[in-house]
Amino acid sequence: MKVVVGVILVAGSIAAACTSKPRAAVPEGAPVTVSLGRAEFTELATQFEAGGVVRARATALIASRVATPITEVHVRVGDRVRRGPP
Repeated sequence: MKVVVGVILVAGSIAAACTSKPRAAVPEGAPVTVSLGRAEFTELATQFEAGGVVRARATALIASRVATPITEVHVRVGDRVRRGPP
């Protein structure tokens, strides 16, 4: 019996929540000024420049597995690198 009453209450709540109230009529007032313009095709910029600060989402600490002095560096600051021999 309690389950049936609970189901009826839930169904009634859902039905009440899903009904929509009629919208109130917009009061008549002063007319609204509207301006018209002609649509045109135009070129859009293909590039966009902006200032800002770039920060990495993740960083990595790089260390050698063997303690050996570095004899040569094959890259410079700003070079793109990938895995493998130079």
